[in-house]
Amino acid sequence: MGTKTETQLKNHGYEIIGTLVRACLLMDYEHTEFLKMHDMVREMALWITADLGKTKESFIVKTGSKLRDVPKVEDWSVVQKMSLMGNDIEKIGAGPYGTKKLVTLFLQNNKLVSISERFFQWMTELKVLDLSSNESLTELPTDISKLVALQYLNLSSTGIKILPVGIKYLTKLIHLNLEFTHKLKSVVGISNLLSLPVLMLFESNIPLNNGLMEEELKSLEHLKLLTLTLKDAFVLERLLNIHSLVNFTRYLSLDKCIPNAVRISLVAAGSSAPSVQEVDSPLQHMKSPNHMYFRNLTRVDIVNCEGLRDLTWLMYAPCLSNLHVEMSFQTEEIISREKVMKIDGEKFTTPFLKLESLSLVFLYAVKSIYWCPLPFPALKYLKIHRCPNLRKLPLDSASAKGCDLVLDAYGERLRDVEWEDEATKNRFCPT
Repeated sequence: MGTKTETQLKNHGYEIIGTLVRACLLMDYEHTEFLKMHDMVREMALWITADLGKTKESFIVKTGSKLRDVPKVEDWSVVQKMSLMGNDIEKIGAGPYGTKKLVTLFLQNNKLVSISERFFQWMTELKVLDLSSNESLTELPTDISKLVALQYLNLSSTGIKILPVGIKYLTKLIHLNLEFTHKLKSVVGISNLLSLPVLMLFESNIPLNNGLMEEELKSLEHLKLLTLTLKDAFVLERLLNIHSLVNFTRYLSLDKCIPNAVRISLVAAGSSAPSVQEVDSPLQHMKSPNHMYFRNLTRVDIVNCEGLRDLTWLMYAPCLSNLHVEMSFQTEEIISREKVMKIDGEKFTTPFLKLESLSLVFLYAVKSIYWCPLPFPALKYLKIHRCPNLRKLPLDSASAKGCDLVLDAYGERLRDVEWEDEATKNRFCPT
């Protein structure tokens, strides 16, 4: 059997989870998208994993136990995996943590403020470290450089301001999550992580307008998944010219992109690549793109961006599953028919085939999402709020078949919609 694709591996994972749910080994968690394991099942699983209890000190799980300190362990040298997530631990001292066998350490969702400079010094075999959701944790100890075997590092939703110099020694990292790090000022050093395939910067506060970050990103030749938030349209323009970054961007957030006279559009530039152009510049003739430039893009958030007349570039994001556009007051169309015809003629691809959620909020100028009904085979949620000029939705009676579509709109707005036909109206706006 050949090497499986990422999608095949993901589907296989879902199959395993589904099997566990059907066997009642995993349960729904408070009507959310998450699952949990019953306490008794978890204890049995730990008992089996620890060779029927003979090596129970090798696997320490104290989650949600209201711990204020790292628990005492008789023999740290045998500990292989430890989970202390969901506790009240604020400080981790030096302690006698002489464990060279530790492979996995979960410390997320605590109240961490500081970690001792000597905490990581003996963890030379550690491969997985999760410190996420510790908002008061503002720095990491320099001895993180000792984690030479580390492959997965999650610092999302922490108060980290700057990455330690030692990050450059973590050359085996394959997953670095810095999402929602609103105080992060720099990621200098990641250019040394030459084998890094996954870098997550969605909703981080890293300044991208000085050119340094672009150079850091360009050096990551093995990057296959990138999430990003941009607040400067000129930075977006430069990044769009780095085709490898465009191809591997998974989540993209445009937040208050300026200046006023900038928009994202598709124009002829010799390579048919997406670029940023002046609003008033004429749309030039385009050849059909040879490939999907945003082929891995699954989520796009656009908030308070000026000068965006349309989002036609989303035609070239075949895997898009979530789209949220809010307070972009100059946006008139989501997909422009005129531009699509000039770019692709009649040979264009039907958009939004994998879209699951579409949210349009405070778009006072928007008049059209698409010029004709779309199948929306995966759409489960459609939100239309404060879009007074949007009179027609790209729906017909066959749209979103079998998806149990939730249409979130003010009742009076639905009555004003120009429906495709009576069958469509009866389906989406029953009296």
